[in-house]
Amino acid sequence: MVSLNFTELPPELLVSILRFMDAQDLAVIKQVCRIFLHLVQDTVELQYKCSLDLAGMIDEPDCRLSHPEKLEKLRSLQRMCSKPALIQGKSISRKLYNPYAVSPGLVFAQENENGGIDFLQFPCPLFGTEERAWTIHEDKFDVHIWTPPMDNFAFSVFPETARHTHLPLTVTSQRRADLERGFSCKATWWGSKFRFITASAVKSRFGIGELDIGFILSYTYLTGATVLPLSMIRGWYRTAQEDGARGHFQGKWQPGCLRVPHQGLPSAAEVQGMHAMFVSVHRHEDRFDLQAGFIDYQTSRGSSDQWGIVAPNNENTLRLPARPILVDDTEGRDGIRLGGDIVVIPDHAILQEYQEEGGIERFWQAYYITASDE
Repeated sequence: MVSLNFTELPPELLVSILRFMDAQDLAVIKQVCRIFLHLVQDTVELQYKCSLDLAGMIDEPDCRLSHPEKLEKLRSLQRMCSKPALIQGKSISRKLYNPYAVSPGLVFAQENENGGIDFLQFPCPLFGTEERAWTIHEDKFDVHIWTPPMDNFAFSVFPETARHTHLPLTVTSQRRADLERGFSCKATWWGSKFRFITASAVKSRFGIGELDIGFILSYTYLTGATVLPLSMIRGWYRTAQEDGARGHFQGKWQPGCLRVPHQGLPSAAEVQGMHAMFVSVHRHEDRFDLQAGFIDYQTSRGSSDQWGIVAPNNENTLRLPARPILVDDTEGRDGIRLGGDIVVIPDHAILQEYQEEGGIERFWQAYYITASDE
């Protein structure tokens, strides 16, 4: 019987076998010998799988692009994140107290004064999308969007949500809350949902993200954000779930977590893969500046993966003049409270709520994200 060494198989067959391996296995096997190293480096599909894992992202199965096109898009996205630029775009009327949301499909939506929903798709040369707007009227869908009444103490409001066919979108109201300083986190398992309730989180987040995608907690008086690695959240998830239908877990955040302080209010933060954005507005006497921080971070792997440490890898900070922000001189620290919302659409745009001096109507100012060399 003639024995055949595994590495003597035809390269096409070896590549077919390697396609069944995940990115971590490919990272190991390419260190075994030069044959595997060259196969991984010279096969676009395997390059894309490894690069996607390093970026902390997952593949979109419904995407019809070829693997070379996907790899080029991913590399262009990474170049944009490493050398970002902001371009002031259009202003959008802000429907005060009406729910709004941003979908993963790069679409911003908010309820209009007639009970319908206005949609806006943001332009992005990287993904080949153009700016366009459209409206779905109230009589075209069988849901009712309800915003509960608010008083001076109802700073955080989560009304009923409306879901629309073929759009991965939830329309919900978002309000900032003045919450006490603290670093403890309480996690609760409610049947099929996992909810985080913290002493310093503005928004409650539901569900568990994909591999290595971070989780951000925002807070006001401390004016900053903390990136929690997904491995830590999974630990909370398992511990809370073990206690039954409504299990609880409460613990302290690990000191190794990446914390990004902000000197301005309001602020917002979002994570996409291994890339995070932190945006805040700063007041300088008679003017306001928008500050956006773009950070690539990495997680430690190994025996301590359950509490993986998050560390900054690369950081870029951009500053540009901001629109007049909402100011209330009767409340807040030092007698001044800065208000309004900031919405971050990763890789696409930043929306800042503003109000012209002496005016009543509010608007969203869009700042488009692009690469500095475009």
